[in-house]
Amino acid sequence: MNALGQEHAPIIFDMSLLSKAMEIVWNKPEELQGVIPLEAKKLFGNQEERLILVLDGTYIYINKSNNFQFQRRSFSLHKGRPLVKPMVVVTTTGHFLTIVGPYMSDGKNNDAAILNHMLKTNIDDIRGLLREGDVFVVDRGFRDA
Repeated sequence: MNALGQEHAPIIFDMSLLSKAMEIVWNKPEELQGVIPLEAKKLFGNQEERLILVLDGTYIYINKSNNFQFQRRSFSLHKGRPLVKPMVVVTTTGHFLTIVGPYMSDGKNNDAAILNHMLKTNIDDIRGLLREGDVFVVDRGFRDA
């Protein structure tokens, strides 16, 4: 997986500040199930006690780098400019669970690849939070996950 290297991340933004601001406040699925809105349960057929999470990749636009390799890996052909891609996981009430990444924007890091990497490496103990039957609300960028 092509996550942004530790040598470049501090240049873009202060990772410690971001992790403190977006601290995971939910540790158990039971704590999250109590805050799922009735509308979300109806919309996603969630009559049982299942967790409903919303996942999406977002963009952080950056300046063009002097480092050619980094410049090449951070340039998005889709957007036509350099950027990095964090993956955001939130509840249906908008509470942030985690922000993973940032990942490089080259063609290898679409939403599906990032989600597969998150689950394979168990980033932020995401698999410990999930149970069979939980619902992910995603867009078409995840179709290969």
